[in-house]
Amino acid sequence: MNKMIRIYSCNETDFSSNGLAILDEAKDVCITHELNGSYNLQFEYPIDSAKWEFIANNRICRVGNECFRIRSIDNNKIYALALYMDAQFKHIQYIGDMLGKTPRYIMTQLFKNTNIHIMTDAEVKSLGMEWVNTATDFFEASKITPIVGVSTLSETLEKQSTMCELYVDNYNLALVKQIGKDNGNELTLRFNAKSAESSRDASTLITRLYPYGQDDLDISTVNDGKQYIDSPMVEKIGVYEGFSNFDECEEPDELLKLAKWQFSEDNLERIDIPKYTMTVGYVDVCEAYKYHNLNRPSIGDRVKIFDKSMNTKTLQRIITTKIYPFEPRKSTIEVGHPQVTIDSFFKDIATTNIIQKIQRNGKKEIKTSYLEMMRENVKVSINEALQNENIAKYQTGALFESPDGQSAVAIIKGQLAIAGQKTEGEWDWTTVINDNEIIVSDVFTGALYTNLCTIMSANGKLTIENSLITMQDENNIVRFECGYKNGKYVFCLYDATGEQNVYINSSGEAVFAGSVNTKKDTFVGSVLYIQTTDLVGDSKQPAIRFLDKNGDIVNELSCTANGTLRVTTGKPNAKFMYGAYEVASERNIEILQEQINNLKKEIDDLK
Repeated sequence: MNKMIRIYSCNETDFSSNGLAILDEAKDVCITHELNGSYNLQFEYPIDSAKWEFIANNRICRVGNECFRIRSIDNNKIYALALYMDAQFKHIQYIGDMLGKTPRYIMTQLFKNTNIHIMTDAEVKSLGMEWVNTATDFFEASKITPIVGVSTLSETLEKQSTMCELYVDNYNLALVKQIGKDNGNELTLRFNAKSAESSRDASTLITRLYPYGQDDLDISTVNDGKQYIDSPMVEKIGVYEGFSNFDECEEPDELLKLAKWQFSEDNLERIDIPKYTMTVGYVDVCEAYKYHNLNRPSIGDRVKIFDKSMNTKTLQRIITTKIYPFEPRKSTIEVGHPQVTIDSFFKDIATTNIIQKIQRNGKKEIKTSYLEMMRENVKVSINEALQNENIAKYQTGALFESPDGQSAVAIIKGQLAIAGQKTEGEWDWTTVINDNEIIVSDVFTGALYTNLCTIMSANGKLTIENSLITMQDENNIVRFECGYKNGKYVFCLYDATGEQNVYINSSGEAVFAGSVNTKKDTFVGSVLYIQTTDLVGDSKQPAIRFLDKNGDIVNELSCTANGTLRVTTGKPNAKFMYGAYEVASERNIEILQEQINNLKKEIDDLK
């Protein structure tokens, strides 16, 4: 790494030159990179230096190949953020629904008016990573930033059980399945024992697991009659029972395989050992890797940690790097489980009220799918806050649990939360109240006034607004309306072109503008009325038409204005039958009369 800081103008895009100046008097230069979190540069610079004049807000600093924009200057301390954070200050007035799209497509739309380059599949693949390719939905929003959009996107993916991580390289961004190399190499602590600091969290540890599949499927048929499996750690640390649901699993063999994976040494989320957090001197780690002829560790990489006290190895990731490029002995890396997610980090730094934005769009419409998402996010936030702030139960007033352990009330971060049960050892906060919102799992109300909001389906095709119900097809063409519209009560079905097909007219009568097809025998009341209808100014006599399979008229029964009932046919040699007897037409009678007359004449001639 080049041991110099170069500074550039705020609009610079080419960083191949030395820029405005080389800040060669910088001290305590530190680059901090958190997995899914902060990516910043901090340093100190003497105010009395001749080059101080080059230091100003919004100018760009380059250290090696990493570029950062100065965001704050506090006396002689300078704080700069990674360039992609420029998107925090880009305004999106409105962005429409993106349904069933890939995360890359959605991010391309969010950042299309910025300097950010959304990396291609090939660019990501060349780095040994893979784009998250799960199709998802992004609902329309207004008055947001691209950063808020990414937060909402990652939040939606997490709700779909799709984990993602943000890869950053100056102006290049990608939402990938996992950052870093899957080396799986062991970090031997004898090389860094003096600089290592570690902690263990065993609060969620499980050593006896009851796995359940679809319809409460268990493993007893393939596990010697037992519905559970024990971890190799059960004899060492005791029995800690728990369960996991694998709702998509339908076979006992597969369910057993999934359960064993929960205790696997190669599983990052292994449940039978404590969650580790370890801070280690970066130089010492590099020496360890050099000793083993391995690559230097970087953010997101997997390493194996050996715990002598438990005689176990656990796979962990590098979640934070603090690199002092000019004083490498001060550098550290943190190994453990990621402390933040993309959406939680962006929520902390966004300049807009994200909760407000994700629940209402520009038309003040509430997306019902967001309500569930909000509740889940708040629940996670509260549980994390309770863990991270080391709150003493029953003493500070922040957490009150019932004596029987069946319910709890928490007051944390300006929110009042109520829970009636635990899920996987954590309180399930089903009711959350803050300064201007109430989020609940169930709503009991005498009336919900739709003049104050619009109720929509998840895909936006069904809406209830005021007194009108509307449904649209996949082409956004209205196909059904029912209710009160423009001062009239309406009930109408539309065809694929948007034309009225079946509707109720202003007199309350049903009108069938198209064909009426019946799949079964159809019964009509005691009287069927067929009335003359004016079409395009042309008076038409009422008629019943019989069509063949080709749609051609075979017969037509019609009635004239003077009451004459007429049967016409489009087929030669057609007959009109009454029961088993053929009904003679007027022409048939004329022909018969002619035949009779001819016979009479022949008889008279014979006489």
